[in-house]
Amino acid sequence: MPVDVVGALPSTPYRDVPSGVVIHGYVDDIDALYRQARCVVAPVATGGGVRVKILDAVARGVPVVTSFAGGGDIPEYLPIHPVDNDDEFIASVISLVEDRTFAQKQGHQVWAAGRARWNNADVANLVLGVDR
Repeated sequence: MPVDVVGALPSTPYRDVPSGVVIHGYVDDIDALYRQARCVVAPVATGGGVRVKILDAVARGVPVVTSFAGGGDIPEYLPIHPVDNDDEFIASVISLVEDRTFAQKQGHQVWAAGRARWNNADVANLVLGVDR
């Protein structure tokens, strides 16, 4: 199974990219990659820009493996379990990559939790400033 790296590329090109790793940079159709993804991996040490990407994966039913810095307060609302221990992080990714059924179950679980928490009416009310 390939590892797809998507997003901004560093100013210095990657060297010695291992077999099976595909460097995409920005893509025109991210949905195509999400449809085939077993998981989204966000090993963030600092910052918070990745949180929108995590919610994007959740909205598509793709399970997420992230660090505490990457997840921020998202785990308070959704069944995402961040890990900072390298061995546990890698084990989480491997379990999703190797077991399609487990990955689908985890993806559905985060999707259902997101849908239950933020339905279209709630989002519209937030955007329109309507207080219930």
